[in-house]
Amino acid sequence: MRSIARRAVFFLALASTAAPTRPAAAQGWENVPTGARTAAMGGAAVATGRDAAMPTVNPAGIGLVPATTLSLSASLYHLGTVTVPHFYADGATIDEATYGQLKVSQQGVASQQYSSVPSSMAFFYVPESRSYAVALALNMPRDIQRRFVEQADFTGNGLADRERATTLFDERQYQIALSYAQNLGARLRWGASLVVGATLHTESVAGSSIFVGGNNGFGRVDRDSTVQGRSIDGTLVLGVQGGSVDDGFAYGVAVRAPSIHLNGKLTTSDDFLTAGTYITSSSELFTVNGDFRSQLPLRLAAGVAYTIKDRFGVALDVTVYLPRASEMRWSGESTYSIVGGSGAGLAASSTESYERDIPTAKAVNVALGFETLIGEDRWLRVGVFNDGSYLAKPAAGQEELFSFPFSSYGASLGLGTILGPVDTTVGVRGTYGSGKTGRYVPTRRFTPDYSAVESTSASSWDFMAFVSAAIDSAADRKAAERLLGQEKK
Repeated sequence: MRSIARRAVFFLALASTAAPTRPAAAQGWENVPTGARTAAMGGAAVATGRDAAMPTVNPAGIGLVPATTLSLSASLYHLGTVTVPHFYADGATIDEATYGQLKVSQQGVASQQYSSVPSSMAFFYVPESRSYAVALALNMPRDIQRRFVEQADFTGNGLADRERATTLFDERQYQIALSYAQNLGARLRWGASLVVGATLHTESVAGSSIFVGGNNGFGRVDRDSTVQGRSIDGTLVLGVQGGSVDDGFAYGVAVRAPSIHLNGKLTTSDDFLTAGTYITSSSELFTVNGDFRSQLPLRLAAGVAYTIKDRFGVALDVTVYLPRASEMRWSGESTYSIVGGSGAGLAASSTESYERDIPTAKAVNVALGFETLIGEDRWLRVGVFNDGSYLAKPAAGQEELFSFPFSSYGASLGLGTILGPVDTTVGVRGTYGSGKTGRYVPTRRFTPDYSAVESTSASSWDFMAFVSAAIDSAADRKAAERLLGQEKK
């Protein structure tokens, strides 16, 4: 078989093992902060939190809400970047086994995505007795968007290869929580939340490769791949808070049960078209229809806080995620069909079961937050934290393209102000992560072992600006009563 035919075989072999069976990106179980006060303190809220994050972080915290309140938190803008600087090669050339030294037009790839999305909305009902509180909250704890554009040219003696591909990845999670909290005196509260979440997962790969091998002719491979998944799951969150929240020591613990899978749907399509001088044109299609699961793991959280006369506070949280073996799972019925190929007019198809578990890993996250009163009704809040990846680190040689199982570290800064009935917080939050992802071995790109994968360095930056506003109906009512009283006079 001539080189061009062999090159086409490499692409077809790659078609059978590449997406739709690979995740294109990963971050922590919850990478979008909900509740601006919690976000400004780096997520440290288990012991004394009392904003829109509490229905899913520690529902006992809604017992600290002083009155019936409507709260909205939103990300003004979010900029995320992921860079793989040596995705194709470590330099401007590679010493390839078949064609010798090749020039490489692009060494790496990067993704830059901008978004602006709400993170949480919550309504808290608190009676005048303040003996209990009820909350209804809508949160968006995960939002991952990536877009990688590959535009590489490999040129050398007797070879010209042009590869173009765009990989898109979008995963968002929405949760609705119904919560109840009860105050057991001035220094102890407990709460529970029933949470139903929906994870929407979309990824696609569209690209082509044109290969010219001198006297060996040319070949072309086009690819169009899509994955769409939806998972709906339910869970229960229980929490306790105790101690003093305005002067002294406070503590809190919360447990989120492993979620129960309620419904899911997976649809994939991977289409390859090949044509060339020495190969018969063919079309290969691989599809899967079945169940998509993106479940929530067991989460254990504990926090402590210390406040000095309601003017300065420090809080520390430790959160542990313990995922099950099949936390992320794709399954269903796959169909493979081919038209054309080595035999003229060949047409064949087959159907079989399809199962894939995406390995997940335990994550331990720590958050440390500070707040201090800097003026009348004005708070400065600062936090530092880490965000562990939910993907398990693969063994050497098992890395996957555009998969990023590494942890991030970050810091946050916010300013909270109370103006009459409105409690507002504005802030910023940034994270940095580094680790490994997969790439094709550069020196094997044009050999029979073309699909061999090795690890390469990758890094990520995320920056978010957020704002929240909480309207206290009790304060609003008192202000209105004062105004009416003045008008009567």
